[in-house]
Amino acid sequence: RPAPAVDGRRGWTEDAAVTCCELCRCRFSLLNRRHHCRRCGRCICSGCSPSESRRPVPGQGNGRLLRHCKACVPPAAQNMAGLALPQAVVQ
Repeated sequence: RPAPAVDGRRGWTEDAAVTCCELCRCRFSLLNRRHHCRRCGRCICSGCSPSESRRPVPGQGNGRLLRHCKACVPPAAQNMAGLALPQAVVQ
């Protein structure tokens, strides 16, 4: 299991504890999978954790870009000059 969230505001949400995305409330299913924000630990859907919001997390992932939710990396921050990452880098 990945390390707990790094910012201390929340704990890691266990998969079994939620049936819906903690941000948009869409229901999880075989096609709509659970993901975890590596900053806050929320259980979120892919729509609430777009590839543009992936960021490195100190001490996790060996410098890889890890999933963050829209609440931790708001769309405005994703699109600011110098912060938005090209798709080839994100994947």
